[in-house]
Amino acid sequence: MPLLAGQVLRTAVEAGSAVVVTQGSVSVRPSPVWLGESMVSGRTVLNEGEAWVSERGGWIEISASGAAQVVALPAVRPAAARPWLPILRWLRIGEARKTKDCPWPDLPPLVPR
Repeated sequence: MPLLAGQVLRTAVEAGSAVVVTQGSVSVRPSPVWLGESMVSGRTVLNEGEAWVSERGGWIEISASGAAQVVALPAVRPAAARPWLPILRWLRIGEARKTKDCPWPDLPPLVPR
């Protein structure tokens, strides 16, 4: 995404999202947080080839000091965020129990008979 000199981009991100600068220089300001009774917001300057990863979700502000090019990468979800994986494992155990060489023969039935 190209940014012109002085242009500011405000966008919402999830925790773990990344901003990579492919050309020029930008500053990234994450959403402010409360520290005691004060609101604080950091600022990170990124040059060409550098990346910034969001520690928490929220709105960020990307401002270009000169012409710049940035790429926004979405957060990578861990395997635990896939709720269907335990179901697949449960089904595989059920299929394995139908064979003679089941590694878990002493488990109770999966479905009442």
